[in-house]
Amino acid sequence: MESSKKHIVIIDDDPIYQRIIKFLAQRMVPDYEQHALLNAAGASQILKKLLKRGEQVYVLLDLNMPEYDGWRFLDLTEKASWAACSQLKLFVVSSTTDTREIERAKEYALVKDVITKPFTKENLNYILGYAS
Repeated sequence: MESSKKHIVIIDDDPIYQRIIKFLAQRMVPDYEQHALLNAAGASQILKKLLKRGEQVYVLLDLNMPEYDGWRFLDLTEKASWAACSQLKLFVVSSTTDTREIERAKEYALVKDVITKPFTKENLNYILGYAS
């Protein structure tokens, strides 16, 4: 049974960026639950739990973080059976302007798109409207 509950999971080591996303989300989609992580280490457990309940999850993933970064998360999540579901919408949101990194991120089947910071309300509208 699919739940109607929706979540935004922010995985980024920049607390200011996290506050911006939370602020935008609270104003634009106050009924969405928000989860903010400073690195990707605990993200898999949270995502597995939410997806198992059939809930819609939008992930905003930074690539370059200390310790457990977005690249490692993508490598491990790409192989996980729980990640192959339509309720998961994963977007890379990064400050990188390196076209090689952007193209590399787009090679992951899980990545719906790559968005370059600074993040705007138009970016959030685009992500939340992403159907497939």
